[in-house]
Amino acid sequence: MTEEEPLDPVEELLNDQADAAEEFLEGLLKLFELDAEIDSDLEDDVIVMEVEGDDLAVLIGHHGATIEALQDLSRSVANHKTGERAPLILDIGGYRSHRRDIVQDKGRRAIESVLNSGSSKPLEPMQPYERKAVHDVVAETDGVWSDSAGEEPDRYVVIHPGQEEDSDA
Repeated sequence: MTEEEPLDPVEELLNDQADAAEEFLEGLLKLFELDAEIDSDLEDDVIVMEVEGDDLAVLIGHHGATIEALQDLSRSVANHKTGERAPLILDIGGYRSHRRDIVQDKGRRAIESVLNSGSSKPLEPMQPYERKAVHDVVAETDGVWSDSAGEEPDRYVVIHPGQEEDSDA
């Protein structure tokens, strides 16, 4: 009999949290009578859960409102099971990855506009993961910087020309 190497404590905690969130989502899928598969992976100490199947729009909701709520509920279930904060991202039917591509394209177009005009450009309100996707695109581009403004749920990204100003002033 061969001994398996023990998991490190963080990885063991994340696996326990992923199991709890997956069990919750499986129960939800059963209640909705939806046929779908759930895949959980750990990426940089974040639980990434993907749900794939047919007719999952009911789990995404208008502008992703339902998927946000399900992510919060899944995270809460995982938190409750372990007593520790669960870093969890839920994607259903590829919605988040598709939205990330769309907002990154919008960010690239806004960057072009800022570089051409020399004026700052605010974008529409976005979910936190969408704002991060835009900030990531901006960070890869010379001559512009970004910050977030507004209050949730209407928080948005502003892309500025030049270099980021010191916040020590």
